Formats: sequence, C-alpha cells, structure tokens
Amino acid sequence: MSMKKLTFLFLCLVIGIGLATAQTREVTGTVISAEDDQPVIGASVVVKGTTTGTVTDFEGRFSLNVPSSAKTLVFSYIGMASQEVAITSNMRVLLKSDTQNLDEVVVTAYGGVMKKSTLSGAVSQIKGEKLTNLPVQSFDQAMAGKMAGVQVTQSSGLLADGVSVRIRGTNSISLSSQPLVVIDGVPVTETSNLNVFNSGNGTRFNPMATINPNDIESMEVLKDAAAAALFGSRAANGVLLITTKRGKEGKATVSYNGYVGVSEATRLPKLLGGQDFIDISNEKASNRWGEGTVIAAWDDNKTETNWLDKVFRTGFTHNHSISVSGGTEKITAYASADWADQKGITIGNDMQRGSVRLNTDVQANSWLKVGISANYSHTKNNGVLSDGYLAGATVAGYNALPTSAEYVDGKYNLVNGLLGPGNNKYSYKGVNTYLNSYYHPTATIELQRNRNTSERLLGNIYAEVTPIKGLKLTSKFNIDHLNNFEDQYSHPAINGLGKSYGGLVQDNIAFIKQWNWQNFANYNFVVNNDHTFNVMVGMEYQYRKYQDIYAGAGSFVFDTYQNILDGLYTENFSGGTMNSRGFSSYFGRLNYNWKNRYIVEASMRADAYSGFSKSGRVGYFPGASAAWRMKEEDFMKDIEIMNDLKVRASWGIVGNSNVDPYASRTLFAGGQYADINGVSMSQVGNDKLKWEQVEKIDLGFDVSFFDSRLTASFDYWRTNVKDMILDAPVIHIAGIPDSKITTNIGAMNNRGIELQLNSVNVTTSDFTWSSSLNLTTVKNKVTKLAGSDILGTASVIVGESLGVWRVYRYAGVDPETGRAGYYDANNKVKYYDPNYSVPTAQKWKYADGSLASPLGTSDLSVESGKTGTPKWYGNLDNTVKYKDFDFTLGLQFAGGHYLLNQTSNGLMTTLLNNNIERIKDRWTTVGQVTDIPKLYHGDRVSLPANSTLWLEKADFLRVRDITIGYNLPKSLITKAGISMLRVYVRGSNLAVLTGYTGTDPEISTNRNSNYSVGFDNRSVPYPRTFTFGLNITL
Repeated sequence: MSMKKLTFLFLCLVIGIGLATAQTREVTGTVISAEDDQPVIGASVVVKGTTTGTVTDFEGRFSLNVPSSAKTLVFSYIGMASQEVAITSNMRVLLKSDTQNLDEVVVTAYGGVMKKSTLSGAVSQIKGEKLTNLPVQSFDQAMAGKMAGVQVTQSSGLLADGVSVRIRGTNSISLSSQPLVVIDGVPVTETSNLNVFNSGNGTRFNPMATINPNDIESMEVLKDAAAAALFGSRAANGVLLITTKRGKEGKATVSYNGYVGVSEATRLPKLLGGQDFIDISNEKASNRWGEGTVIAAWDDNKTETNWLDKVFRTGFTHNHSISVSGGTEKITAYASADWADQKGITIGNDMQRGSVRLNTDVQANSWLKVGISANYSHTKNNGVLSDGYLAGATVAGYNALPTSAEYVDGKYNLVNGLLGPGNNKYSYKGVNTYLNSYYHPTATIELQRNRNTSERLLGNIYAEVTPIKGLKLTSKFNIDHLNNFEDQYSHPAINGLGKSYGGLVQDNIAFIKQWNWQNFANYNFVVNNDHTFNVMVGMEYQYRKYQDIYAGAGSFVFDTYQNILDGLYTENFSGGTMNSRGFSSYFGRLNYNWKNRYIVEASMRADAYSGFSKSGRVGYFPGASAAWRMKEEDFMKDIEIMNDLKVRASWGIVGNSNVDPYASRTLFAGGQYADINGVSMSQVGNDKLKWEQVEKIDLGFDVSFFDSRLTASFDYWRTNVKDMILDAPVIHIAGIPDSKITTNIGAMNNRGIELQLNSVNVTTSDFTWSSSLNLTTVKNKVTKLAGSDILGTASVIVGESLGVWRVYRYAGVDPETGRAGYYDANNKVKYYDPNYSVPTAQKWKYADGSLASPLGTSDLSVESGKTGTPKWYGNLDNTVKYKDFDFTLGLQFAGGHYLLNQTSNGLMTTLLNNNIERIKDRWTTVGQVTDIPKLYHGDRVSLPANSTLWLEKADFLRVRDITIGYNLPKSLITKAGISMLRVYVRGSNLAVLTGYTGTDPEISTNRNSNYSVGFDNRSVPYPRTFTFGLNITL
C-alpha cells in the first residue's frame, strides 16, 4: 500500500474518532439510599429510551458514556422506586424504598417470616437503628413512644431501675403484666428485677440492661392472640421478639457507634431556703406552744446547706460499640464488642457494662445450615436507696434541715448516726419535733455500699435441614445463665443496721439457669401458582432453676473492714432459697394465601406447666385470623391514589403462667408451738389451680395512598381476662395460713383503639420530610373478684377501672378560721381544728358549729374513672433530611390519668422538716383564700396523704428527643477507606408541658404493680441528657 493511501486511512480514522467523541460525553455520579445514606451497590443506570447503561460499584459510583443528545438517566434497584433524573455533572441520586416492590419483612414465631402486606395479625415493628445511640441503659427504655399499643414507664431516673412495659393495657391483678421477651426465637428468663435485698424494693436492677441495644436488628411486638398464640401460656401480656444482627454475604464491614453525654436532674422540688425554713418552723411551733417559740435558728456560722446540690450532680456517660460483619456464600458472621460507662445524676450511682457477641451461620451444603449465637455481658451497678426509705437519697435529701451543716470540724455532721441538728431543736418540752429520723444525705450514701454485679451468658445453637424443596426442619437449643451478686455494706456510723450490728455486710448470690430446646418443621408449598400454604408443627421444652445463697456478717473489729473475710467479724448469718419449674409444649400453625388476596391463619398450642397440679397442668391456646386485601379486587383497581387496602380480624386465647413454681401445692415450713419446734403448714394447696386465660379480639385495616407516601393502620381491640388468680378469703377458725386460698376467680376486660400514621410529606432530590404518628386508647373494667373488693388508696373494685383512686374529698380551707375541711359520706363539709387546747371530741365540726365524727374510712370516696394509668397515649416524630444533614424531633404525649403527689404531701409536713415553697401559701390571716390550712406543729390530721388535694391530673406533652446529624461528604472520607461517617448531637427529655406539679407526670414509684399505679413518692426524677455521637462504617 502506498504512503498516500496509508496517510488517507489514518486521517479518516482520526476524523472518525473525533466525530464519535463529539457525539458522546462521560457522566459520573453516586447513587445513595435515602433510608440510611449508604451507597447503593449494583444499582442500574440506563440512558432513557436506550439500552446504554451500567451498574454502580461498591461505593455506589458510576461512570457512563452517553450520547450528546441524551437528557435523562433512569436509576433503579430491587426494592427501591425507579427514578428518572436529568443529566448533570457529578450527579448525586437518592433512591427511596418502594413498599410496593419490596414488602417490609416481619418476624413472627418459630421461624416464621412474613411480608407485612400478607400479615393477618396485629404486629408492630421497630428497626434496630431506632434504638442505637440512645442514652439509655436497656433497650426497653428505648421503646418508649415508638409503637402504638406499647406503653413504657420508668420507675425513676436511677440507672438500670425497673421498667414497666404494658402492651394493650394491664392483663392481670396478681401476676406479672410484663410481656414475654424472646431473643432470636428463644424465650429468656422472666425476671424484672434481679436484686432481692429489701424484698427487691431497695436498689433495683433491670436484667434487660445486660443486653447491648446496638446488637438489635429489629424488634417485633405481637399484640393480638393470632400473632402471639403460638407462645400460649406466656403470651397474655403480648410478646416482644428481638432479632439480633447477623452477618451478610459480601464485603466485610466494620462499624463503630459511640457517644459521650451529660445529664442533669429535672423538675426537682423547690425547697425552702434557710431563712424561710426558720420562719415557717417557728411559726408552726408558735401556733402550738405560744407566740415566740423557737425550734429552728441559725448557728454561729449562719450555715446554710442546699442538700439538693449535695445529693444531685451532673451525670456523665460514654458508650462505645464496634462490630464486624460479612461473609461468603457459605459462611457469614457478625461480631461485636460494647463498653458502656454511666455516672448517674445522684451521687454514688454509676454503672459499667461490657459485652461481646458472636453470631455465625454456616451453609454446610445444599440441605444443611447450622449456626451459633453467643452473647456474654458483665455489668457492675452501684445503686442507691431512694424512694420509700428514710435513708434514701431523695427522702433524706428532701427532708434534711437546710440550716444543718454537711461537715463539722472536717467530719460528717453525725450525731448518734443521724444528721446533726445544728442550732435546731430535735426536742421541745419533752416532745420530739420530728416524726422520723433525719439521715445524713451524703454520709449515708458515701460511707455505705449497695452494689450488684451481674454476669449473663445467652447462647443458642441451631441446625436447619432442607430434605426437599419447601420443607425445613429446625432444632434449636438455648441457654440463659444469669448470675447476680449483691453486696451491701452498712456502716456503724450510720443509724440503722450498721449501727445496730457494729457494721454489717450482707451478700447474696443468685443463680438463674434456664435451658430451652425447640424442634419444629416448616413446610411451604404452592398449588397451581395461586394457593400458597405454610404448615408448621413443633415441640418445645424449657427448664428453669433459681437458687440464691445469703451470707451476712456483723460486729467488725474496725470500720475499715467491709468484706466477709474470716477473722474480721464476730456475728454471722446465712440462708438461701431454691426453686425450679418446667414447660412442655406442642404447637402448630397453618397459613393459607390465595393470590395475596385472601389470607387465613390458624394456630394451636398445648402447654403443660409444672407449677400447676396434674388436673390443671395442661392448657390449650387456639388462635385464628383472616385478612382480605381489597385493593387486589377488580372493583378497586381504578382507585389510583390508593396503593393497598387490607382489612383483617383475629381471635384467640392466651394464658398467663407467671405464678410461683409451687403455687398449687400444700407447703410446710419450720414452725413452733409454744416452746416446741416442729413443722407447720405454710400454704394450703389448690389442685384445681390453672392458667389465667385472656381472650383477645382484634379488628383492623391497613391502607396506603399516593405511591405509599401515606400509610395508616387502625385497630379496635378487646381483651377478656378470666380465671384470674387471686387469694380467696376463708373463715379464720378454719386454721388455714393467712386465712386464704389461692384460686382462679377474678375477671376483667380491656378495650381500645390504635392508630398508626406514616407520611412522606415532601420529597425532592435534596430534601425529604417525613412524619410518624401513633395513638392508643385503653379502657379497663374489673368484672369479678374473690369475694369483697380490694380496697386501698388505689383500689380494685368490681365495675371500676383497675387501680381506681379511693381518697378523701378535700373541701379547702375555711377563710375565717384557717381550718381544713373535707366532705363526709353525706356530702357535708366538716372542718378539723388542730389547736391542742381543743378537746379531741370537739376537733371535728360542721360549718354551723355542730360536732362531726372524725374523718374515717366511710368518708373515703371512689373517684370513678380516675386511675394512675393513662387512658390515651402516643407519639409524633418528624424527620427532615437536607442533603447531608438530618433533623429529628420526637414528641411523646399521654393523658386521662391522675397521679397522687405524695412528694408534695410529704414535704408539706408540719413537723421540723424542710418543706416545699408551696407551704408559703398557708393560711395566716382572717379572710385569706388558700388551700393550705393554718400550720400547727405536729398536726398530722389536717393534710392526709390520700386526699384529692394531692390528686392531680397528669396529662403531658414531652419533647422526648431532638437530634441533629451530619454525614460527611464521600469526597472527604473515601480516600481514608471510610464509606460512612456521621456526627450528631441529641437532646433527650428536653421539656415537659404539663399541669402536674410533682416529680414527673409519667413516673410510678410502685414500679411493676398492676393496680398501685400513679404514686409519686420522692422518686429520683428523670434526667435531661445531651449527647454527642459518632457513627463510622468502613
């Protein structure tokens, strides 16, 4: 070929390349998930109207040569809504989940996994990311406000204190109303408080604080019987299913989640300062003993102590969790380690928890899969006494005289083991000026010890065999070993046990060992492409043993000896308890689905429990549900704005077996007749004792509109509780211990509605705003009891709501005399004259001056419809995302309940004791209008604790949390091998809008009581917390 021809061909090639280059251009960008800001790997990127395209890489990036005429790219990915985006330079595309293309998956019982659209029962779900990085000690605290039908109440602001969880109301009077907790398919130990000293009412410890919330993948709450019936005798209070994170096939990821934070006490009582305390105290005394009486005065140094500042402090917390996840087609694994260190808002209260977890799954071959899950945690909790104890941090701190010094000559101001009086008089004219001893608030905490150390090993091993298509055989064995060591030291310098015994150490070690073995088979098959069946049958065995060993030692040689070591003490004590119980269960479930349009499910469980006699040991618990996806019908397909509509109904019977292991048996214990030792009956058995039964009915619907941007779920539910276990009274001459026999006799019902709304209000390429609202109503009625009503301040009365208030009706203060008045049983007002010169028989009089009987039980009024349990509650969350920024506002609300403000009542005492500022409103002059009567020292009649004066409406709106986060741009972090880096700040419990004047409108001093709810008696208030956090994924 000649040189001319070669030159010509070369020029043609260059011109052709130039023309081709001129007709295409390179477009680059990144595809990100709008849900979690993670890169979308393998997303399809196609030029609209062509087959030209590519997929994103492991960092969500793409590069594509497109024709110069191309205007639009189409982005798509499985489970996400396709999106058409105009071509720009360096594109950043957010793909949102498409609920129509990929249903949310919900975990049910015994290997069951269902699409939410085909679910016929009432199940709420919360994803693990909603629980992580929250400044709480246990995951149950993090559930507050997150789901309809679930009410979470903390006992106090102390670390790891008890948490009450109620699903659709309270379903028992005498047994636990806490839900069954199931972790990775296996029920765990049913214990709400590990500590036993002071009958469990001293320093409390919630065993759920041993679980790392960062390990949780999702939580499902089974609320109706259809969803929970497969757990039978333990599902009366609902079931909480926890699924922990597991490894996923693909590139290994390393994640770090950590935060540091500070907290402070909120809504502390406003106590009197030194001068006001002196003036009010001497006024009380002068009204009793005569003008000019002095029982309170400044000392020479004019000492004034703010005991709230001494007892409360700024808390500090830091939490660090690291995890590794990944795997191959054959093996996947998830491993994590967590360390949490928290210093509470009261002195002496701190907690440290360390935990490790390993979840591994191995696909051995095409028909065998095996796996193991193991979690070990070690928790040390330094607790403090609080409500209910004179030595408690709040009781002692609130009561302490503000004119007494903390230290005298460099030592604690202690006199006979109690707070020194300063220049105040503990006795006047032979009369004690105080009711109860004043414990030194700081010395009592700092010289003594209330510690518990908990170790927990949770583990399971499983095997899944798939012998034929659709059939899966599963065997799973689980252990839950929980040890708790309580160590209490009472100092000889402090009044009480320490002083009485010359120093006292009490140790208790509790061992809880539980194993559970499950074997079940799931068979899924389809007939003619339209009929889908799922059949499950199985068996389960569980055994639990509890043992505790107690040792005590007193009369130590020196107060520096504070442990039980040989030779250091002269007195010793010992004791212990032991019990065991077991379950044997068989169960089955059948699910039928026709074209995802008609869904029917039925289940049955038979449980045998060792705590009942042979005649009542076995219980049968059926459940059934049905759903109709109406939107799949031809007559509704033209409604374009509606994406889905499902109506559903369920019915079932579940049980409550949380009774004493030997409740049905006749027991004997050591006894004494005169001076002769022997054995005597301690409990009369009942061989007909059986399960409490709860019938649950649910009617509901789920609907979505506007491409699922608006979704709603509504439920009407009702529970009928029967065969409640109560103590039936018997005549005293029968010789039966405590004159009672435990039997099945009570009944009550709950009903209400639930509403869940989720909306995507605004969505653009850079901005999204979504909202979530849930609302629940609950109404309770007691219909049957064992003979007479259970009467108290919070009562159980047939025809009334559980825990209805029964109190004296306060009529106010007579402006002319300053005397407190109360309505009697006939609705007449009678007044009390506390003047000590008035004879006792003449102290109670009506307004006309005629004599009245003293205030008595016949004057107590049942405040119908008023209880300490909210009648309605809910939550509203708003989340805004703008580019790399995110903002969340969480609001929590409740109402219809009344709290008995015993904190205020206790701090309005007429004795020598600090008071709240409200006491300044006391009556002093004729004609004065007030609700606080004239103060007479020692008057304990005018203001009883159980009156409507202290019963306050407790509706509230809480700013639960505000979070502001920022994801650093990929361009700044990818070079360091980081795929995601987020920083955030969060404020929790920032404010409460309420008319309630006490500690907190949500607090409940009596913790997990079923009907003594709504008492606010000097509990440690909830803290306000601010945290700064960091999330990193490599």
